[in-house]
Amino acid sequence: MNKRDKKQLKENLSKLSKNELQAQVKAAKGEIKKEGIGLMVLFGILALLPIGVYIALPKIPGIFTEENPMPAFVKYICIGACAFFVLLLLIQLFRMIARLKEIDSWLKIGGIEKDFSNVPKTRKPTAPQVQRKQEAQVAPAKDQRPVKEQLAELKEMLDSGLINESDFEAKKKQILGI
Repeated sequence: MNKRDKKQLKENLSKLSKNELQAQVKAAKGEIKKEGIGLMVLFGILALLPIGVYIALPKIPGIFTEENPMPAFVKYICIGACAFFVLLLLIQLFRMIARLKEIDSWLKIGGIEKDFSNVPKTRKPTAPQVQRKQEAQVAPAKDQRPVKEQLAELKEMLDSGLINESDFEAKKKQILGI
């Protein structure tokens, strides 16, 4: 895994909350186990099949007799087929273990403990989200009306008693840019 992939992995992991991350890891590991155990059962059955054939062949009447015994190569074929499927079973077992460890290594690259103790329950918003929130909080949009209209409205507010003289003066200076 190159540096760019590691950086992308860290970014993706940092966007998930503790519950989301636990759920995704659990689901991924469950799928790996489900697939791996299914194949291992299949290979186990296929490994037992040649042994069953080797045991059952001599018992079938008329095929092999004392004058016509089972050839040795049948025994070797059955043993070879059994060994082949046992080998596939072991390969699948090690493959499944490696894939499970790979998920743990991804978490380690992301700086996440196995028990998820260092993952916050909810994640902080990413940088662009924070920036947008800050921009929204900065200041209300400037009044685009002409200064004369703004001052007239301000004078009406003073005359009607909505604001006092000091508020009027402060707002007037703000509008005039003084």
